[in-house]
Amino acid sequence: MGTGCASPRDAAPAINEIYREAAHTYVRNPVIVIHGILGSRLEQESTGKTVWGAFTGTSIDPATPAGAQALALPMSKQLAGLDQDVYASGPLQAIELDLFFTVVSVGVYANILRTLGVGGYSDPVAVDPESPAYFEDHYTCWTFFYDWRRDCVENAIAFGDYLTATRARIQRSATERVEDLRQKGDAASLQEADEIAAWLASDWRFDIVAHSMGGLVARYYLRYGQNGLPADGSAPPVTWAGAEQIDRLVLVGTPNFGSMLSLSNLLDGFQPAPLLPHYDRALLGTMASIYQLLPRNGQGLVLDSAGEPLDFDLYDVANWEQNDWGLLDPDSEEYLEWLLPDEPDAAKRRMRAREIVANNLARAKQFHRALDQDAPTRSPAELRLFAADTVDTVSRVRLHKGGDGKFRARFGGAGALEYGDGTVPRFSALANRKIMSRGFIDSPVRWDSVTFLPDDHIGITQNPLFTNNLLFYLLQQRPRR
Repeated sequence: MGTGCASPRDAAPAINEIYREAAHTYVRNPVIVIHGILGSRLEQESTGKTVWGAFTGTSIDPATPAGAQALALPMSKQLAGLDQDVYASGPLQAIELDLFFTVVSVGVYANILRTLGVGGYSDPVAVDPESPAYFEDHYTCWTFFYDWRRDCVENAIAFGDYLTATRARIQRSATERVEDLRQKGDAASLQEADEIAAWLASDWRFDIVAHSMGGLVARYYLRYGQNGLPADGSAPPVTWAGAEQIDRLVLVGTPNFGSMLSLSNLLDGFQPAPLLPHYDRALLGTMASIYQLLPRNGQGLVLDSAGEPLDFDLYDVANWEQNDWGLLDPDSEEYLEWLLPDEPDAAKRRMRAREIVANNLARAKQFHRALDQDAPTRSPAELRLFAADTVDTVSRVRLHKGGDGKFRARFGGAGALEYGDGTVPRFSALANRKIMSRGFIDSPVRWDSVTFLPDDHIGITQNPLFTNNLLFYLLQQRPRR
């Protein structure tokens, strides 16, 4: 009887069995998960309403003055207090939808936490009842949740504070565990106490798992620590200051060279799904982070109506003003009245809007320069990438000039697509300067490994190959240091 070659492509790995022993090992790097844009729930303290993350009777309506003022980053001094009133209350594990008088949940970032739970990582915010428990009040996984509307550098600096506070918390918890074990006095407890004590005395660091825009926050921190961008618009020198806290950085679907969907959202607004509210471009135009997701100039991504590369600077506010783009569209006047209630003059409101757009574009360009410059030395921390390259992904925009001389942007169609995950093109995840390259990758990021998966932007985190490879890196492969 002959034998054939069986294809294992449909077989899911027995993750629980493979990592059963490793999942119960105490001595390992703690893991920090960083979500991407839209990845945290935003709440308004003064009203108790959900600003983002739920679409029920307790959530705001972004098409009302109060709702718009809560969601947008403040444009006026009168609304500056909303900076403190709206806050990130936790990671967005699921979006709550009020459909036909029934509240249902749609899973979002719970996928990554569930993957880590299989490996024995337990998170104090998102406790999975199926995850192994080590002992009371001990957690080996933490989630850094932040206000995703804000500047990525600002969030990178906050991330540094979070790591310092979490390190102190872990040191305190592990020290108490050592004391408890030694009080028990049996051989097994004393051995575990010695292992934990030796780990505490070592120069331990964190492993970071960052999805989407969270990877940009983590990469900036790794390169520069808590140093901000220089006031003169230049890029700071790469110091790898963040490597004092980070051992390994795993990026998942990160738009290292941007996403064309960010331009689409800034020009046309955003609707998460057909039954959900539409978020006007005027609201999105106040958010610094979305500009920092724009694609780079000089890669042939802006085309004319004939499909030929067009010399057009996406970061020049004059182009946005001339073409009535985003927050500078005259049709945004109603929102500007809501967002600038202390300014009765329409011309001055437009001037303020132009200032906001100009500042956000300049900041995004400087942020990109800081991420894209070549470092003089290799990163002391490992850099691993999970990406997808099987879904047609919009990577170019065609600009059609109308009779009024203004460019209208069209996304999609022939010549506009590249392989990717539906949100992030393959070349952007790789940070590949030569996007049409089929061979050598010219990138400012020196990857230690790259894993491509046949999935979309969120589906990557559910893919069993992602689960298997991520847990292998974290649990069974020794870090460089």
